[in-house]
Amino acid sequence: MSKLQPEERGIQLAPPALLDRIRRKGRTIEVATEGSDELRYLNAMKAHANVGGETLSHILLKEDSRRIEALEEFLHGTQYKCRLIGRPEHDQNDVEVAEVLVKSFM
Repeated sequence: MSKLQPEERGIQLAPPALLDRIRRKGRTIEVATEGSDELRYLNAMKAHANVGGETLSHILLKEDSRRIEALEEFLHGTQYKCRLIGRPEHDQNDVEVAEVLVKSFM
């Protein structure tokens, strides 16, 4: 989950072509629009993006999402597919481990 401050978010917006490629990999992308429950959720989480769903394949982005935010959430789904996180044999630290692994990879 991307929790960076605005000045740390990166400058490149997520291009539509990147979002299309992510969708072609079996992920859904929802853009949290002004006044939506999704935007309220991201704001409550102090996040600009989030990934969820049973298989971490549903990506939620703010309207001004950055390229790096979309890629980070995509990579969390990849971590799940590779059995690095989100399995019964893993413990409650999955979220922290996932964040550290993706950030060090990126």
